Amino acid sequence: MRAAACMGLALACGDATDCSGKDVCCIAFNIASVLGGGAVTGSSSCKATCPTGTGNGQLCSTSNECPQGVTCQSTEMGGSVCGGINSLLGGL
Repeated sequence: MRAAACMGLALACGDATDCSGKDVCCIAFNIASVLGGGAVTGSSSCKATCPTGTGNGQLCSTSNECPQGVTCQSTEMGGSVCGGINSLLGGL
């Protein structure tokens, strides 16, 4: 019997303070897996700007890290995201 692969989030950063220069901490996760009842999988990395769309977002610790007019909101899963959890869902 083959062991199942370890799944989860591979976080290289948790907010902009973990990044150099003016980079921010971006997260991308597999939303199809989550919506299908599977494990949360994905990763974070430092970038100049974060991609947008379903499953993509910016991790933060304060609203100062977020784009103008967007607040840093707790996901209640141990982290915070600019625009809150709904921003990661892309309008689903």
